Amino acid sequence: MGPHGAQTAAARLDDLDTPAVLIDLDRVEANIAKAQAYAERHRLALRPHVKTHKLPTLAHRQVREGAVGVTAQKISEALVMAHAGLDDVLLSYPIVGTHKVEPLARLARATRALAVMLDNETPLTTVAAAAAGAGDFVRETRALMAADGIEAPVFSGGGTPTMWQAHEHAELTELRVGDRVRIVPNHACPVSNLDDFVVAHRGDRVAWVAPVWARGATR
Repeated sequence: MGPHGAQTAAARLDDLDTPAVLIDLDRVEANIAKAQAYAERHRLALRPHVKTHKLPTLAHRQVREGAVGVTAQKISEALVMAHAGLDDVLLSYPIVGTHKVEPLARLARATRALAVMLDNETPLTTVAAAAAGAGDFVRETRALMAADGIEAPVFSGGGTPTMWQAHEHAELTELRVGDRVRIVPNHACPVSNLDDFVVAHRGDRVAWVAPVWARGATR
């Protein structure tokens, strides 16, 4: 039996070894539905942040419910999602440095649509270098940024704590959020990076156990 065999075989939460990270599926599904309904009601595209759960299974569920794609913080994290078939990715953190060029180009080749956030000229240099090895995924963006008066079709912003006020900002067209799960501590993002696997449940019954595939994906 492997190191997590006891968790996999457990039928009830009381049978689990501790510590264990739990995901309440009923709550997760309700949160996904609530966030998607809010976005649709206010005509916002929803792009959840995978750093919250780091699980392709949940990211696919969010897309099936209507999300336009996913948000990732790091290239390696985004590659996990891309290799799992999530092919519309926004990197929300500026990518800087020569060591990032090849991984970024690899990510671009693995996705159908890749957007990279930029806040100054330095990360643009990295993205431009990656473009040479990945096709023309940023050529249009570079042309826009080089011109006076950039006209961007997508304004992406937001976060879970303030998502219910996003509709008050008329300039937003896309909402980035992360789902909350019923665990302690109550900020889910670092918790997903603390264990190799998570346990999903309905009520007090274990539904499934999954590896946290993107754990440690920080480069």
